[in-house]
Amino acid sequence: MEISRKFVNNIVIVVLGIELSEKNTFEQVDLDTENSNILEKFVDDELKRQHIYYIIDLHNIEHIYSYGIAALFNAYKKINNYGGKIKLLNPSSSVVSILNTLKVTSLFEVFFDLEEAINSF
Repeated sequence: MEISRKFVNNIVIVVLGIELSEKNTFEQVDLDTENSNILEKFVDDELKRQHIYYIIDLHNIEHIYSYGIAALFNAYKKINNYGGKIKLLNPSSSVVSILNTLKVTSLFEVFFDLEEAINSF
């Protein structure tokens, strides 16, 4: 899995997926064991750079498994410990269903519009 990031003000916008071309086109992926490890390492590296505000764009995540939920929860805890915030953007209906079932949405604000997510900080 590739991770693309860009900054808007002091917010890290993180897009998860597989890069298909130089134009940063992404393909659907699963947030499974391997990809969860990639996400956790990315967050750890960004926290070392003092970046504490995140929008995680999930529109390329087709399925999320227990390791993916754990990775998001661990990211939430680490970012929260630094005084930061993490928001989720554009999860698929299947990902939203899993997040709701596990009652994880009480930890994460979920948005379907990037501008709204940015303005929520």
